[in-house]
Amino acid sequence: MKKLLKALFIEDQAEDCQMLIDELQKAGYELIWKRVDTRIGLTETLENDTWDLILSDYAMPDFSGLVALKVFKKMELDIPFIFVSGIMGESTAVKAMKMGANDYVMKGNLRRLVPAIERELRDAAIRRKEIIEEKALQESNRRWRELFENIRDGWVATDIEGRFIECNKAFELMLGYSLSELKEISYQQLTPEQWHETEQEIVNSKILRHGYSGVYEKEYKRKNGKVFPVELTSYLRKDDKGNPVGFWGIARDISLRKKMEKELKDSIEKAEELSQLKSCLLLNISHELRTPMNGILGFASLLKDQQSDPENIEMADYILSSGKRLMATLNSILDLAALESDRTSLELTGVNLSDSVNNLIQNFNDLARKKHIELIPCPESDLQLKLDSGLLNNIIHHLLDNALKFTGTGMVSASVDKEVYHGKEQAVIRIMDTGIGISEGQMKIIFEPFRQASEGLGRIFEGTGLGLTLCKQFVELMDGEISVESKLGQGSTFILRFPIPESGEKQGESERSVKLGEILHKGQKAEVWPELIPNILIVEDNPLNCDLTARFLEDAALIDKAYDGFEALTMAKSRVYDVVLMDIHLSSEMDGLQTTAELRKLPGYETIPIIAITGYSTLKERDIILSGGLTYYIAKPFDKPSLRKLVMTALAESQTQSMPLSSKTGTGRSAKSPGA
Repeated sequence: MKKLLKALFIEDQAEDCQMLIDELQKAGYELIWKRVDTRIGLTETLENDTWDLILSDYAMPDFSGLVALKVFKKMELDIPFIFVSGIMGESTAVKAMKMGANDYVMKGNLRRLVPAIERELRDAAIRRKEIIEEKALQESNRRWRELFENIRDGWVATDIEGRFIECNKAFELMLGYSLSELKEISYQQLTPEQWHETEQEIVNSKILRHGYSGVYEKEYKRKNGKVFPVELTSYLRKDDKGNPVGFWGIARDISLRKKMEKELKDSIEKAEELSQLKSCLLLNISHELRTPMNGILGFASLLKDQQSDPENIEMADYILSSGKRLMATLNSILDLAALESDRTSLELTGVNLSDSVNNLIQNFNDLARKKHIELIPCPESDLQLKLDSGLLNNIIHHLLDNALKFTGTGMVSASVDKEVYHGKEQAVIRIMDTGIGISEGQMKIIFEPFRQASEGLGRIFEGTGLGLTLCKQFVELMDGEISVESKLGQGSTFILRFPIPESGEKQGESERSVKLGEILHKGQKAEVWPELIPNILIVEDNPLNCDLTARFLEDAALIDKAYDGFEALTMAKSRVYDVVLMDIHLSSEMDGLQTTAELRKLPGYETIPIIAITGYSTLKERDIILSGGLTYYIAKPFDKPSLRKLVMTALAESQTQSMPLSSKTGTGRSAKSPGA
């Protein structure tokens, strides 16, 4: 394969030029060439074309080889310039070489021509490569130096003893020392003494052993004496033979980061403290409002039962309905606060959806009759899901309450079904009414807190506007979805959707042991008390609530009262009661949980039913109470039927686990016929 060569001939004789061309072609070169014999011609050619080689005659009638060499050197071209002459003497050749010619060949000895050309071409190629590498090295050094000087972190190099030998501007500014000042000290002198041992361990165990420290934190001391935190990364420096000669590292001032971390930590602690205060306030509000409401609703109920005058019965009804409305508002606000403070936890149990809906519908029968609205339950089905029954009941109650509130005539109905929704099988509950309906604009806001379709001074319906907000959040807490379909004046349908687990997953089994006091009794069964009158101890520091609880039970039990834990223990040591009703928030030094723990230590009280009667009502407080030795739970405010059913449940459960009541209590007389 021929070698391409671009050759410029400075020659006045065409025959001599052809002779040189022939010689190069014989050596295997494919030539691109040109011949010039004047200074102007040479200058133009060098300016406009590129050449690999120049072969120049020495003596020409109108030009000189030495002049041609000067023109060539002025152009600063790095290509071989070789004289080929028949009359060039030794001294002239030496002069030409000093001026920059690469070689000379006599025309009478052209055997040297090709070897001289090839040698000079190789040397020129080597020079060009070296120039390129040198430029690349210079560019690399320039970029490195630019990075070194402009990097925001401090860069520093030390010898093996830790004395500074080089650093960038950022390091100088960070420490307040100039490089010349730093060269007089070592990194140990910049480091507070308490860090010396730790850093020496890093040097020995990491840098000298593995060549790298990893990222670690320490402190530096500025020239003005101020100590500040830094983040440091150190590496081992080695010589060409691999011997350690020093260290280099990158230091970052992390004063701002440490300040932000502290502020964040303080903020988190403050937020946790505020959250704790909010939780305590939530507990206290719940207790302090539920306790008096228990008295208000309870005694209003007793007054109503004892009245025969229709006007008095109506006034008692007004007290009851107002109290229940206030209680509903309180429950909504407390539920919303519990959601916002993340105090709501799920208690998943197997729930029959149609049974749950129909049980709640029964609670609205009286209201529906008064408003002459037809209340239609849903057909029974065996569709069950694992849901939080308490939250589900809360949701259904709110939706039924709303449906009856906003319906003047017609009906309210419910349905439970399975549907495929967005490609997945869903359990669907619908609450439908023929009420006033909701406009398209109103539907955009009804799930927002404190928003209602009727708002402001001219609003038509009562309520806080929290019911649907809570419904939405409770539904989403159980991975469900709530939506509404409605037209103004044509009624509304609220739709609840809950995902049905794929086949293989068990349904209907409780994920926790359900406390008997939390079971909802179906229907309106007649009370069945034990044949022998039970002895019940009420432990309650509020005289009003203590008296109310006693009045609810006095026709069917023997009642003793204790107003603090110490009195309760004294009374319990003299006899074994069949049931203990225990307030949790006792004003003495011993609260209900502590009193229960001491009761359980007394002979005969190991399995006696102890029912918590308390204003603490959230799921978390319920779990704490029931895990503290109490058997059952009922939240204030409670009504007479609920309390009596729970006491009956406790007595029945106790009888199946222990001896007859007469053996424990020592009383043998029959119970009175229970009152209403």
